[in-house]
Amino acid sequence: MKQITLNIGGEDRIFYFGLGFLGRLLDETNTDMSDFDRLRTANPFKWIPLMMFYSCEYGYIREGKEADFTRQDVINWIDETD
Repeated sequence: MKQITLNIGGEDRIFYFGLGFLGRLLDETNTDMSDFDRLRTANPFKWIPLMMFYSCEYGYIREGKEADFTRQDVINWIDETD
């Protein structure tokens, strides 16, 4: 499983980049790979935070837990990062 740990939002958080994360991202955003590539390129300011949210949330799902953060939290963490 490809992953990275980032200190963001005041905590070390694991972001997963495997098939589970990607499948969930596409399902939850109602896109397919061709749409996703086009949309991500057209508006990375929307899609990068979404990717980060679903990537980090997937770790919680793998453990049978509910994420303790929202998409808006991820946007705020990015905005607050130095």
